[in-house]
Amino acid sequence: MDQARRAERIDSLTGLRIVPAIVVLLSHVERPPGAGKVLRSFLTAGYCGVTMFFVLSGFVIAHNYFDRFKSDFSLKVLWSYVVARLARVYPLYLLVLLWVSVPKLLSGSYGLLWLRHALALQAWDPSLGRAYTFNGPGWSISVEFFFYAAFPLLVLVLSPAARKARNAVLALLLVVALIGLVTLWFVANGYGDLDWADPRSAHRWLYRNPLCRLGDFTVGVLAALLLAALRREARRDWRVLGNVAVAIGAGSFLVLMCWSGLTYRAASWDFAYVLPAALLILGLGLTPGSFASRALGTKPLLLLGEASYAVYLCHAWMLRHIHIFPVGSPSPWLVVQGCNIVLVLAVAIGLHLAFERPARQFVRWSLDPSVRRHRTNRVEQMSVDMAAHP
Repeated sequence: MDQARRAERIDSLTGLRIVPAIVVLLSHVERPPGAGKVLRSFLTAGYCGVTMFFVLSGFVIAHNYFDRFKSDFSLKVLWSYVVARLARVYPLYLLVLLWVSVPKLLSGSYGLLWLRHALALQAWDPSLGRAYTFNGPGWSISVEFFFYAAFPLLVLVLSPAARKARNAVLALLLVVALIGLVTLWFVANGYGDLDWADPRSAHRWLYRNPLCRLGDFTVGVLAALLLAALRREARRDWRVLGNVAVAIGAGSFLVLMCWSGLTYRAASWDFAYVLPAALLILGLGLTPGSFASRALGTKPLLLLGEASYAVYLCHAWMLRHIHIFPVGSPSPWLVVQGCNIVLVLAVAIGLHLAFERPARQFVRWSLDPSVRRHRTNRVEQMSVDMAAHP
């Protein structure tokens, strides 16, 4: 891989990944006895973490690949991109799917449905039950696969937005407005109140349909283009703008999650949270030296951020099947759920270090010749340096 063309790593965004993962995890824990409306709303609204994941995914992929595709839209670059995305997501996804689906597979009646999940196609299924059959959180990985396939086409469509910061802002606001109009259409036609299992429901379309969630990903891509455009204006200091964006984004997320009137409403499936997510991510990118960026870039949070994918994939199954305390234990809620969360984090870190990271490296080494050449050249350079400085 050409080192000169590798994008700068934004450590705070790696650390940020654990935040939506924990938020989603909290939405699946038992509610504390006597919880007030605000706390209950905050915990229930944890599904909004998926929106942040989708926006963050678009941002990170555009940050790393947009210029690469724009300058060299070749089969070689496309293949490296496909292999990198496959290596990043698929090995752990398949491992966890196998892990959680063994009992149902042994029954012998889920063969074709399991294959659909193995190919990450379940998010397209109109049936909520079939989409969530084995590992519920896996539906969003199905959506991610669609994003990855769509990204090279988005590069072509969004290239004009990359020229100036004004273009990126206008395009971003246009996409958010389109998401809002689609949401409004579902509400106006009565689909916002339908049962989630209804194929016409807003939940089916706005929350888990890959095509409708493409807007979240596109907003993330445009936020990355805006960051790049602002950074090109080196004569200006964007730290104040970045800090304001972080404060508004994080504050809006917290307020919206605590607002019980928004929970499970059509706007909450993505529209309400997509702009706050973009502001938070953009603000962190603009303020690498801020307190928030430095805190998210610390080693413990970087490790948790890197393990967040494993947290997301395995938490639902673990919370249902592994109990440190017996069900109905009189122990305080905070102790019970705190231990459950710590166990999920520990298992996720173990999965990341023992399987996810080595599997990712193995897949890229096996399938991408440019990775092998880069590592060979690096080893050769290290040998030359050692010979020159015995």
